[in-house]
Amino acid sequence: MEEEEKKTFRNEMNYGSGGVNDLIKKGYEILGLMTFFTTGEDETRGWTIKKDSSAPEAGAAIHSDFRDKFIRA
Repeated sequence: MEEEEKKTFRNEMNYGSGGVNDLIKKGYEILGLMTFFTTGEDETRGWTIKKDSSAPEAGAAIHSDFRDKFIRA
C-alpha cells in the first residue's frame, strides 16, 4: 500500500497511529508490563519489568546481583 492508502485504511478501521505500535502497547497493558531505560557512555538500553515492581526488582532485570545488593533509587 502507498502511504496515503495506509492512512485511509487506518482511519477507516479506527487503528489510530499504527498497527504494530498499538499492538505492542496493548500487549504491555494486558500483561501488566512497563519499560525502563538505562544509559551510559556507549549505549542506552530498555528493560521490561512488571508494573509496580520495586526498585530492587527492577534492578534484578539488569543483573541478579542488583536485587540483593541494591542500595537506593
